[in-house]
Order: sequence, then structure tokens, then C-alpha cells
Amino acid sequence: MTLLSLSVNGQNKYPDFRHVCGDGFGNNINLSWSPLSDTCGKFDTLYIYGSIDALQPFTLIDKISNLASTQYTHFGAKNISTTWNYYLVYKSLCNGDSAISDTLSIDNTQPPSSEIDSVSVDINTGKVVIGWSKNPAPDVMNYTIWRALGANNVPIDTIDSTFYIHPTSNPNSGALAYTLTAIDSCLNQSIIQSSHTTMFLRSVYDTCNKSITINWTAYFGWANILGYDIYIKNGQSAFIKLQTNNPSNLSYTFTNFIQGDTLEFYIQAREGNKGFTSSSNKITITTRGRKYSKRNYISYASVLDSTSVEIKLLCDTASDTKKYTLYRKKQDEGYIKLTDLIYDGSSLDITYIDNNTQNFLTNYQYRFISSDKCGVNLDTSNIVKTMFLSVESNNNGNNIKFNRYSLWNAGVDRFNIYRGFDFGNGFTWNIVNTLNNTDSLYSDINFPDDVGLAGTCYYIEAQEGIGNIYGEQSTSKSNTVCLVEDAVIHFPNAFAPGKVNTLFLPKGVNIDYKRTSMLIYARNGQFIKKIDDIRNGWDGTNQNGDMCLDGVYLYICELFGLNEKKYNFKGTVHLLR
Repeated sequence: MTLLSLSVNGQNKYPDFRHVCGDGFGNNINLSWSPLSDTCGKFDTLYIYGSIDALQPFTLIDKISNLASTQYTHFGAKNISTTWNYYLVYKSLCNGDSAISDTLSIDNTQPPSSEIDSVSVDINTGKVVIGWSKNPAPDVMNYTIWRALGANNVPIDTIDSTFYIHPTSNPNSGALAYTLTAIDSCLNQSIIQSSHTTMFLRSVYDTCNKSITINWTAYFGWANILGYDIYIKNGQSAFIKLQTNNPSNLSYTFTNFIQGDTLEFYIQAREGNKGFTSSSNKITITTRGRKYSKRNYISYASVLDSTSVEIKLLCDTASDTKKYTLYRKKQDEGYIKLTDLIYDGSSLDITYIDNNTQNFLTNYQYRFISSDKCGVNLDTSNIVKTMFLSVESNNNGNNIKFNRYSLWNAGVDRFNIYRGFDFGNGFTWNIVNTLNNTDSLYSDINFPDDVGLAGTCYYIEAQEGIGNIYGEQSTSKSNTVCLVEDAVIHFPNAFAPGKVNTLFLPKGVNIDYKRTSMLIYARNGQFIKKIDDIRNGWDGTNQNGDMCLDGVYLYICELFGLNEKKYNFKGTVHLLR
């Protein structure tokens, strides 16, 4: 450690020899002294004497004639010795006298440790502030501030004051630890002491119980903590102290607020020996009431098949909804709960398929009730009702009846009546008529004799009008009804291959052709041929493809109607050549 000039008879020795410093890993030694004075203007020379250790005599190292010089480098001195001693001799011509300084050795001594008083968070700037007392060593020039990161210490700055604001600190991300070293004029550095760690304050806002729980990490670095003061600010008011927790209690639950208040909290730790304090990071909680949905709306409920209905619900991502509960109602019955749908808060709509319906018997009403994470119901959607279609046949045609779809925000624009037939390649559907939004009856009188494999089938499509406030324009389908009468078939009594009526071809309606067969016999009972699908007809050949003779033949035909009724026919046909 560098020494001050010694005093002899109350006077400081002169020259004021300040430092003898090694240059780290180099081989030079640097000497420095206070500026020299020359009151009479007769300065002559400053002599530098050195000894390689305390037992060896001093020899003249160099002399300086420049009065303004305050330092000298003894080049390569450490190659000779690392225990050099030096003194200075000031010679003036005023009286011809000389003055001798103190004798100094190389300063390799670490300064005493510097202890941090506190690390704290400025609640206005949100930055970490570190303070400490001045190091007692007189030649301490600077202080290095270190971040303690796990087992490592990382230097962040070196300053010459006893107060530091860490400009890039973020105490809202977690507790931050710091330590300190002192550096003297010979760049000797004190030992790194134990770190001081800020408090890290967090909160949990429980909207269900209307409470705010704050918790914080303990302050580390003091041997004696008196307690933790909890401060609160509501809106534009000033911070006030709520209470003081004992050192082992690191949490507090606050309930005395109104939904909509904006609350700020910070913690102040108090040290018990010297009265130091430290503030935590500041947190802000904006409380609010429940956010109800502005879009809890069923866009449509549409029949998919005889046992399924698809329902689409529009959702409000800005609401507090966490769950949608779907309810269903049959005709003349009460609502029953179908399911709970958990909502992720990001989807604009939810589509659900109810696979447990009897759409061939009745219609259904649906509604959703939304609820928040606390289980409190927020909103009830609109109620929608599916369409139920029934069809009856009489001598005047097929009479169609259905209940009108409800309820769309923009109402129903029209009802499209679809009629379809399946001729073996799936249904082909066409609109046979369009009704206005007040009609629910129609009589279909123009339909073909051949109604395919499933009979004459119908469904209704409702189309929403224009102007839905949610931007929707939906459609909804009714159940499908297939009207199947008894099979009717006509058998020709004669045919002439290659001429007129080239095939013996029975024709009819409401026949399940996939389940038809016909056997041909000669009049003597001889088997001639089997036809698996009567639509292929008999061409007058036998099983081997040979032409049969002119004559009367017996046929036996078995078929099923579309209504599952089985028919057996027997008769004769005349083959003409």
C-alpha cells in the first residue's frame, strides 16, 4: 500500500514521495511524487536512489532536472529484484541544501475490502442503485462493480465514486446480485466480498376471489434484517405503507380494492445495524371486472344425417370465456346438458357435431352458455332450432311440410326445396322450388316414374338474409326424407330379337334392381338361362349363348322393392323368330 510522507518535527518530509508501483506482469517499476515547488527559483536536481533490498546500500539510479516532472520509470528493474527500495533527494541552490523523502518499497499490498451498504431498485427509473462507504486506504482511486452470476463474477464498470446506477439492469426479470472491489494507485485490487442481492417482487391476481397476492425473494447481504415494509399506491395517489412483515414472511395478500383500480406495490427491506434500506422492483396490477362476450352467437345448426347435427358458435377472443356449455332441447321437453367445450381464447369460432340425434323424428333446439375460469356464467347465446321435414304422398303428388328455421340475426331469406335420386352412382340433387321465408308447405307433382334406388328424396335448405351484425350469411339443412311406394313392374308378353322389342325387359318403379333375378325355362321344364339383374333383360339365348328356337317360354322373377318388400312373379313370354 502507498504511504504518505512522514512528518518530522511536525513537518511533512519533502519531496512528497507518493508511490512505487510494479507494472503488473512487466519488468519496470514506476515511481511518482507530488509536484515539486521552487520558492526561490533555484531548483537544481532531483536525485533518485535505490536499493535492491533493505539490506543493500542505496545507489544513485538517476537524476531529474525538470522541475515539472512527477514520475519516473525504472526500466527493467524487476529483472534485477522485486524488493527494491527508493528515496528521493531534492537539491536546491537557494541555500545549497538538500531535502530527503521517505523511503518507499514496491507497493504489492491489496487495499482492504470494500463492503456494499445496499443494492436497491429506484422505483422511478426501475434501475439498480448500489452504494458503499469510502475505502479507508488513502490511495484507493477507483472501484469495480461486479455482477455475481452463479459461481462467476463479471465486471460491469469501474468508477471513482461510492454510488453507482446500473444503466442496463432489469430487476423486473429476477433478483440481481452485485459485489465490489477497490483499486489503489498501484492497481492493486481488494478481495471480492460476498454479494448483495436485490429483492424480486411478483404478484398473482386472483380474479375469482378478488385478491392480489404479492411475494418476494429475501434481501441477501445483511447479517441483520429488521423486516420488510410493504408499500402500495392506488391510481394517482402517493405510496403509503401497508404493513411490515417479519423477515421470515415474504408474502402478502391484498383484498381491499375495487375492480378497475390500478395498484402499484414495492417492498423496502430495513437493515438492523446501520439503518440501511433497500427497495425491490415495483409492480403494477390493473384490476378489472369480468369481460363479457359480445359475440356469443350460434351461426347455424344444420342436420348432417339421420343422427347428427352440426352447430357452429362464434366466439369473442376479448372475453373472459374459458368454457362453453352446450344445451339441447327436444320438442316439448326441457333443456339437457350435452357437453362442455374448453375454450383456448384464440379461436374465432367452434364447430361441434351432436352425434346423438333422431332427426328423422323431430327437430332440436340448441343454446350455449359461456363461463369464465371462476365458473361464473357470462352469457347465453341465441337459441336455434333445426328444421324437421315430413313428406306424404297422395293422388295429387308429394306433400312437403317443415318447420321454419330459427333464429338468425338477419332472419331467413328463403327456403330451397331439393329433390334427389340415386341411380347407382350416388345422389343427384336439384332445386325443384324456392319458397319465401314465410312458407313451409309445398306439393311436388312433377316427378319421374323411375325414382332410382332410394325413391324420391327431399331436404330443405334455409338461407340467411343479408345484414347479420357479425358478418355471417349461413345456411341450414333439414333432415332428408325418401318417399318409397310399393314396387310396380310390367312384363312384356312377346319380343323378337333383332327386330322389335329385341329384349325381354321387365320395367317398373320403386325396384331395388341390385336385388333382382330372373330364371328362363322351356315349356318342357328345361332350364335355359339365369339373369342376375333384370335391367339386362333376356336376349333369346341360352346359358351357352346359342339362339333359342321360336316358342313360348316360362319366366320366374324375384325382386325387392325400395321399401324392402319382396315380390315373386311367374309367367310366359313368346320368343318370335
